[in-house]
Amino acid sequence: QRLRPKVWRKLLGIERGQDTDKGYFDHLMETLRETELVTDDLIRYDVAGVSDDNNYFVFEDMLSDCMSAFSRDPWVCRNAVAPSQANDKPYTEAERVSMVYPPCGIVPFQGMVLFAAPLCYVWNETHELYFSMRAFYAQYCSRLCTITSKEGDILQLSRQFETLLQEACPE
Repeated sequence: QRLRPKVWRKLLGIERGQDTDKGYFDHLMETLRETELVTDDLIRYDVAGVSDDNNYFVFEDMLSDCMSAFSRDPWVCRNAVAPSQANDKPYTEAERVSMVYPPCGIVPFQGMVLFAAPLCYVWNETHELYFSMRAFYAQYCSRLCTITSKEGDILQLSRQFETLLQEACPE
């Protein structure tokens, strides 16, 4: 067994369970084959852009499957540390599943696949990449992609960057 995947799994708090097994990922991939979402073209475009990079071109299929599954997973909407605008409204679970689009609650944006691309070097299997990327996004990246004033979120980080820049270059 390789040590690096074990360390990443531990750091991200990924435990084996119903929502982190290959069957769950296969179900998400089945929904990909059954129904195409409007956002699928955005994901393919983003993956194609990253695949032009010499460091990631070999992972194109893996990244495409990972990000397509991500867009279809309502787990992301329910478990992100910083909720997106789609998942902070007071809907019941049944209403939320039928109303949030895409199901993950995050509209794909250019560069989103770059959250997953470096993790391709850790995992051999797409479903393992997917669950690590999902946990990484929910715990960390969601804070960079949602505008809130909470400490450690994007506004706070931007303010700190501006302060440091002014101190370094007061002109």
